[in-house]
Amino acid sequence: MATYPSRGFMERVMKVRLWTSVLLLGVPPDYRLAGWYQPETSYQIFNRVMSDVDVATGRLPTTDSPTYSTTGAASVFDIKNAMPEHPPAQCYFWDIMETCTPTQARQFNNGTAIAKDFVMIGYLLDNGTAIYY
Repeated sequence: MATYPSRGFMERVMKVRLWTSVLLLGVPPDYRLAGWYQPETSYQIFNRVMSDVDVATGRLPTTDSPTYSTTGAASVFDIKNAMPEHPPAQCYFWDIMETCTPTQARQFNNGTAIAKDFVMIGYLLDNGTAIYY
């Protein structure tokens, strides 16, 4: 009889490893926050577990086979996602010392900063030309 560690991950949108009633899931992008980022996936996982069907496909009843297990790759460590780009920093008027560069702080100080909802969205050149980010 195969043991849990020898069972593989099935290829799906999420990564699932199931052996009898032991389940290991991987739901990208952040496994710990799957309920926030992928609520539909979390809902389907919950329904499949409660209905005693395989989590990967939702089609095979696991109650009929006490030794049901998935097949597939033994590890998911080879799957690497590209890091998302950081959003551009926002210079916030009410927190200039923490959120703005020294140049942006000077622009607020000398009145050349252009702000909308207290966030700097551009600045004025000496000739009056507006530069927007």
